[in-house]
Amino acid sequence: MKGRVKLLKESLALLASEPDVQLAHLRDLGVPDHVDELALEHDDIAPTAEKMLREGEINEDQLNCIKELDAILKGMSGNSNAHLWTAESLNNAQEWRYVRRFAKQCFNKLA
Repeated sequence: MKGRVKLLKESLALLASEPDVQLAHLRDLGVPDHVDELALEHDDIAPTAEKMLREGEINEDQLNCIKELDAILKGMSGNSNAHLWTAESLNNAQEWRYVRRFAKQCFNKLA
C-alpha cells in the first residue's frame, strides 16, 4: 500500500500537470469526459491531511496549502460552474490555470 504522502503528491502532480496529461489520465481511466474525476481523485486523499499533520507526515504550511487548494476546487463546483468541468475549460479556463499553479506550489512544499 502506498503511503499517504505519496498519494497526496501524486494527486497534486496530476492537478499541476498540463491539460493534455490530465486528459490522457482521464482517457486511461475510461472516463474521458469526466473532468471532475481530477478533483474527485484529489478528494480521495486530501481529507487525510489533518491526520497527516497530527502524525508528523506533513507540516502546517503544507496542510494550509492543501486546504486552500481544496477551497479553490470546491469554489469551482456546483451547477453554476458546470462549464468549468469540460475538456475545453481544462485547456482554456483561467480557473484551471490557477489550479495547476497552486497545485504545483503545494507539490513543491511536499518535495
